[in-house]
Amino acid sequence: MIDWSYFVAKIVTMVASWLDAGNLRNRVYKMAEEAEIMMTALEDIERMSREDNIKRYARTAIETVKGLPVEDDY
Repeated sequence: MIDWSYFVAKIVTMVASWLDAGNLRNRVYKMAEEAEIMMTALEDIERMSREDNIKRYARTAIETVKGLPVEDDY
C-alpha cells in the first residue's frame, strides 16, 4: 500500500525547492548586474573626477572589489 501522505509531501517539497532555486538564481543575476553597474560608476568617478582624494577613494574601492575571492562551485 502506498503512503499517500508521504508521496504528496515529497511532491510539495520538490516543487517548493524548484521555486526557491529559481528565486535564488534570479537574485544572483540581479546582484551581478548591480555589481557591474557599481564598478562602471566607480571607474567613471575615478576617470572624471578633478579631485585627487575622490580618485583615490574610487581606486581603493575598485581594487578592494577586484581583490575579493571568487568562488566557482559550478
